[in-house]
Amino acid sequence: MTASTDPQPPETEKDTHGDTEPDTGPGTETDARPRARRRPPAWLLGAGAVLVVIVAVALLRGGEDEPRPTDLTTPEGAAEAFAQAAAAGDVDGLLAVTCLGDNGCAAEHGGGANPEQISAAKKVIADNVREIGSRFGYAEFTPARPGAEPGTRAVDYRLPGMPENERHYLIFVEYQDRWLYIATGGGAEATTPAPAKPTS
Repeated sequence: MTASTDPQPPETEKDTHGDTEPDTGPGTETDARPRARRRPPAWLLGAGAVLVVIVAVALLRGGEDEPRPTDLTTPEGAAEAFAQAAAAGDVDGLLAVTCLGDNGCAAEHGGGANPEQISAAKKVIADNVREIGSRFGYAEFTPARPGAEPGTRAVDYRLPGMPENERHYLIFVEYQDRWLYIATGGGAEATTPAPAKPTS
């Protein structure tokens, strides 16, 4: 028997990555077969998974780190807002809860301070915001009580390690439905401020 002399079809050329690339030209047996999809590299899949984790963690942290809304409708809320802004080192946020930060309040309750004196007081707050923040970062506040001056409220606070014989408080005044910080009081063996005198 003689060997067949029919020409043999050329072997399918192999891809350099080891994948076979079938001939899908017209008239071939694989013409109607869908081309197999290649898998993405493993490093790309890994990078995608890491990115998803990073985004998820960022969203969770963003929710946790989101500052609480500022409430100046009560002296206690104003004290919390004061401490929060100070602890964050937020100069603008801190001035926003002070009487100095409002020109109308400063003019009415600033004790006759001129614009230069008010600007100097603002600079003192800005220069010492970190120190103020370190002091009030762990402050615990008590319910407000009447302040020594008419229309004011004092909010006592305690700090970790504060001696029992010390009493400190923040003083707030109401201006246009907001309680704004005007002063700090207290010290060792501080006495309770006298109740506000009734207005005529």
